[in-house]
Amino acid sequence: MAADYYQLLDIPHDANLSQIRRAFRSLARGMHSDRDAGADARVTRLKEAHDTLAHTTSRADYDRGLGAQSQPPTPARLFDAALSLMDSFQTYRPSAEALEDLLAQNFTGRMPKSRRVQAVHVEIALSPEQSAAGGVVPFDFPVAHVCARCAGTGTTGFFHCDACAGHGIDWELRRLDVQLPRHVADGASVNVPLRHLGVTNVYLTVHVRVASMPAAFE
Repeated sequence: MAADYYQLLDIPHDANLSQIRRAFRSLARGMHSDRDAGADARVTRLKEAHDTLAHTTSRADYDRGLGAQSQPPTPARLFDAALSLMDSFQTYRPSAEALEDLLAQNFTGRMPKSRRVQAVHVEIALSPEQSAAGGVVPFDFPVAHVCARCAGTGTTGFFHCDACAGHGIDWELRRLDVQLPRHVADGASVNVPLRHLGVTNVYLTVHVRVASMPAAFE
């Protein structure tokens, strides 16, 4: 579609039939082919807009197409495979053991009454081309749920629960997409809340390093 018919007729997107017809007549009436060589072409475009929006079926089809055009393109993924929070980074803060304990608190009911929300710092290295393009960095983020076999106790009878290895919780990976803007600068950081994953005492801070070779977070 070369033009937005609503803009062409200068009407709102919720205009009714009377408004559409009135706008068409008003605009077409002011165009005279004997004074303006391009008037006939503009009247033809106005009539096309009127005929499309004045009929329920064609207007619905047009609105669907217009909506699809207005949707922003899906950001490209900057890495083919998702980055594992526990395995894809040489170092991060806090340590793996401390982070696992913090995350587990969200799912075991053992959350301290007085707590502060902590940041988990990781660094990703981008090429200059990736930095310029921007896009999505996919993460595999660990979340937990209470073990169904032992109901969170970690034991079955006198033995450790085999299903959860005695921890009382089972871990699984959930996808977390972190979007970076175009031309993201070296040294930039992005804070990512994790409440939608059920994690309230931790948020993720992604530090960006623009380099030709990966660099470890220090």
